[in-house]
Amino acid sequence: MFKNKILPAFFLLSSLFVLTNCTRQDTVTSVNQMEGTWVVTGIYSDYPYDWNNDGYTETDIFDTYSYCQKDISLNFQRNGYGQSRQGCDAPIENMSWQLSNNRLDISMPSGDINLSITQFDGNTLRGYDQVNVNGRTYNINYTLSKR
Repeated sequence: MFKNKILPAFFLLSSLFVLTNCTRQDTVTSVNQMEGTWVVTGIYSDYPYDWNNDGYTETDIFDTYSYCQKDISLNFQRNGYGQSRQGCDAPIENMSWQLSNNRLDISMPSGDINLSITQFDGNTLRGYDQVNVNGRTYNINYTLSKR
């Protein structure tokens, strides 16, 4: 009987210890951490949709891009401005950006991205942007790697 009470209590205490000592990875706390050139290495949707209009639904948006379309870079400068480019032969576009409360807002002529940052470790940044398509909201998850 005593053993039957100790074992569940041990598992409960172990679970509490694990849960209270696990923290999510650091998120960006300083504009200086964002400065530099970042490349997009992944774009995913939380729900399937025909993102490239080929008649098939997918969640891996980045995989639908051609080799050249995957060449996406963002250069974040200290003053809240920078440059972006999507595509091997695409022109460089000016952009502005702002970091506040783990939210990265990027404004470009080709469209704005408003990332809620979920992970930042100095070399990798992950976040999601919400978009509405045909009355449905999708979380578009971006992965950026520092070059």
